[in-house]
Amino acid sequence: MRRSGCEAYVDELTRIAARDRRVVCLAGKADGRGHPFELAHADRFFDLNGVEAAMASMARGLAVAGFRQFVCVRPGQGFRPMEQLRAVRAFLAAGATVVTPAARWDEAETVLRGLPDISFAVPCGEEETRAVIREAARTGRPHYIRVGAEVTAWTGAVGRPGGPPDDGRPSPLVHDDPPYGTPEGTGPAAGTEAGAGTEAPGGEPTCLVSVGERGTALAASLVRMPGARRAHAHLVYLGDEDLAVAAAALTERRHRQFALVGAVGEVDVDGLAAELARLLPGRRVTGVPLPAGAGAGAGAGAGAVPGAGAGAEAVPGAGEESGAGGEECGAGGERGADDGAVRAVLAVLAGLEAPDAGA
Repeated sequence: MRRSGCEAYVDELTRIAARDRRVVCLAGKADGRGHPFELAHADRFFDLNGVEAAMASMARGLAVAGFRQFVCVRPGQGFRPMEQLRAVRAFLAAGATVVTPAARWDEAETVLRGLPDISFAVPCGEEETRAVIREAARTGRPHYIRVGAEVTAWTGAVGRPGGPPDDGRPSPLVHDDPPYGTPEGTGPAAGTEAGAGTEAPGGEPTCLVSVGERGTALAASLVRMPGARRAHAHLVYLGDEDLAVAAAALTERRHRQFALVGAVGEVDVDGLAAELARLLPGRRVTGVPLPAGAGAGAGAGAGAVPGAGAGAEAVPGAGEESGAGGEECGAGGERGADDGAVRAVLAVLAGLEAPDAGA
């Protein structure tokens, strides 16, 4: 049975702790039941319910003692928004890795992405989530990791032919899934690295850039549509340094326009699109925020001219917290992209790909 990102995080951390006694877990037991990590490693689990104010001090003490601590912070867990941002920054400054379920953070995301010496990751799916957790435990570098609460079939680059080994960082930061094909007999076969930057017949295709569970599932389905001439680049690490590397990889391709697709709550689509537009001068970057809830109406982003912000009005009701259940991370059923979101993205793509769109 496949696991959600939240479940994968808890399971992978519990497995890692069996091999590495430096790994400790700080989390609140929302429903009072035994936490999986606690059941396996009771001496290295710290229940934070009711003692949130002591979390940062505890993390600093554990770091001095040589432990590698993972702190799970649920949105709204006894904090007002700015208090929560200050708490997360304090954990990261103490050397802890902070894991949180997807939820709307608004301007806080820009602050977190810009912190130096921090890895900001939004893995998608079980395999990618496990790989990011392994990387954080292996390196000891503070990570801010936003995990999904739903099961997804996306496997990312980990374990794929030409991708990183299962025990490596989920890179490259950008990869096609699948790369759009070249005309038969005119170039490398689809799926090869050499074919990833080749123009598709009939003009330069749009590249869908996805972040998070829903955006990635939707983008992956759109590039597989019959007759579609689109590429799919998936971002995992969103810190300023990593975005610069990702932008350099995107610059090497022959796309002139990019549509950044992500769900409200999983990623700050507008802010991220604006940053990519700055890093991709001469290219058009459009942010396409998806509604936070399944079945929501269309929500389409406005085009961002190079160097300018990418904007879109938030969909009414978007930005609500992901459903939570079980342990500190919620687990939900598998869900595909809803029709409203598909229509929203297709409407944006129709505008981008119209013959006179770039005129």
